Amino acid sequence: MTVISRRATLIGSVIFAISILTAGLTYAQDIAIPQKSAIPQKSSTVLQVATRVLPPFVVKKDGQLSGFSIELWNAIAQKLGVRS
Repeated sequence: MTVISRRATLIGSVIFAISILTAGLTYAQDIAIPQKSAIPQKSSTVLQVATRVLPPFVVKKDGQLSGFSIELWNAIAQKLGVRS
């Protein structure tokens, strides 16, 4: 293989890789992202959520669960308009 044909092969490979990556990014932009109007504001949906006690993320005190994960989930549920 000559130097010119190696360069041509390398350049072709780079162009191919860039085109594949660009196609992937283009596809990623086509995926629909739900707008705020698509998220229900008030829903009768009740979700059952399972967790386990794992301090400091989930702490059980006086029969109630609290901690970072519980607070995070409550904020997400409120944003989605669901009860849990």
